[in-house]
Amino acid sequence: MPVTYLLMLTLQPLLAWMLLRGLAGRQRAAVAVMAAGGAVILIKAVVKFRPAWEAAIFPFPDYVKYQGFVLYLGVAVFFGAGLAWLAGRRERPMVALLGVVAMAHSGFANTWLLDRTAYGEDRFADASGHCRQSTMFTCAPAACVSALARCGVRVSERQMAALCLTNREGTGDFNIYRGLTLALAGTPWRARLREISASALAAEGTLAVVSLEDHAIATVGEGGGRLLVHDPLAGGPEHWAARELEIFYSGTAVMIEPR
Repeated sequence: MPVTYLLMLTLQPLLAWMLLRGLAGRQRAAVAVMAAGGAVILIKAVVKFRPAWEAAIFPFPDYVKYQGFVLYLGVAVFFGAGLAWLAGRRERPMVALLGVVAMAHSGFANTWLLDRTAYGEDRFADASGHCRQSTMFTCAPAACVSALARCGVRVSERQMAALCLTNREGTGDFNIYRGLTLALAGTPWRARLREISASALAAEGTLAVVSLEDHAIATVGEGGGRLLVHDPLAGGPEHWAARELEIFYSGTAVMIEPR
């Protein structure tokens, strides 16, 4: 992943420079490209709060490696075209500085791609299908282990942490989606990131890995508004009412469904 990190960092200034050179003296074209870059920035800002929409636009599992750079590519387009449009104006140096700062920030925002540490332990689901997390930031990999056990897929917390690209900051929804997609390859099951209510998660047979506030759990719908919950912090499976899940639930889950 360091290659991905360096590639995306290099692409931003290169793209801005190509637009600056290519749009020189073409004011209308520069404005149109600026609008396109602004649209990318706006769309990325919106889908940040609707991850299921973003997953529908970019459904491939490795998108998570590039996800953090999409906004900054829009920034590179906006500022590259903007500098071409501002040719000869005194505001140009300040705008160029803002663009450089914004693109440099992408490097800090995506340093997790440089983390190649193997997190977690070789813990598998027990007889009840439950897996406890071994660290404070491997709740999602452990929850995935429990969910996958329901599909007959035997995998360890450490293996899932690697597939999910887990780091010390935790594991996001798109990381979970990547891990489950790769773990379910060649099986009759697939992962899908979608918006779904807590009551719908409680429908009988529904299987998901659910992100809460700074935590992740696996849920199995039991019907009647009840769920079997594999909370990686607990010693075993628990039974929750859907209304209990609603307290901390964001409304988006990674479902495991038949293909």
